[in-house]
Amino acid sequence: MTQQKGVSVELEAFFRKEAGVPDKLEILPSSVIEDDFGITGDDANILMDAFFREFPVERGDYDFHRYFEMEASGFPIPFLDKWIKRRILGARQYVRQSLNVSMLQRAIDRGIWDSQSLQERGDTPPPGK
Repeated sequence: MTQQKGVSVELEAFFRKEAGVPDKLEILPSSVIEDDFGITGDDANILMDAFFREFPVERGDYDFHRYFEMEASGFPIPFLDKWIKRRILGARQYVRQSLNVSMLQRAIDRGIWDSQSLQERGDTPPPGK
């Protein structure tokens, strides 16, 4: 994959097509999917499903709830919503982590989603791998 600014041309094209990121918005390795592109909930789920279809990346330990919240559950009382999520998710509940473009690029470069290694900074393989 051809890379520029630490983001492959293919990944940048994917974001522009699948997420509707306009040409005037620069896609950087540090761009956070939720904060910088406003992709959350069902839209994030659709985007990540498309990511795994588009690129040769095994899902590994990818878990949507690690990075995103689902759409509003319909419970108007926030503490009740959190209690229900704790009961349903149990031990799988994570402190949400930010998902940025460099993590997606590293997953593509490695061919597998490994949450721990993708979260580490500065471990991008050298170009050409």
